[in-house]
Amino acid sequence: MRPLLCTLIAAALTFPTLGGCASYRYDVVPAMASPDSEGMTVLNDRDLVVPAAPARLRLRQAESRSVLIVENPTDTELSLDGSASAIVDPLGQSRAIAGQLIPPGAFVKFILPPLRDAPPTGPAFQFGVGVMVIDDTPRPAKYLDVGRSQEYWEWDGEGKIRVVLSIKQKNETTRHEILIKRTKT
Repeated sequence: MRPLLCTLIAAALTFPTLGGCASYRYDVVPAMASPDSEGMTVLNDRDLVVPAAPARLRLRQAESRSVLIVENPTDTELSLDGSASAIVDPLGQSRAIAGQLIPPGAFVKFILPPLRDAPPTGPAFQFGVGVMVIDDTPRPAKYLDVGRSQEYWEWDGEGKIRVVLSIKQKNETTRHEILIKRTKT
């Protein structure tokens, strides 16, 4: 029994992705660059800041997903124009982004690929031999959902997505486009 346990532990340390959990690296490349261009790597421990005046884009990796934050560092409000903004998924389908006001000092967050909404769970009942056990785990909090800011889509394996953002400040509109490449590590 002991040799089998040691073999399993050694295999788990040698081949950490055998359990089905692949890890990915995300690189950000300006959309106008050539397809072979090397990008800036998105890390787990610090934000990658991409200037996108008047806004600032911050990217971070969390749990094999890329998190994009559109931040308003100015002293006037910004507006994310949903009718002129989109995310193009790895299959090439354009996905809507809802328009949103971004007050000074505030931000909008996009998780790429988006998390699927999980239905709320209630108490679960289990039956045993003459005994009933009630699962009293806390229910998840319900938050005010003003509207979907992003459609759900999958990102299986490697690939790239394109993020197109149209940002308005007063009477001026700026357009920013970046590519995010995902490679298996």
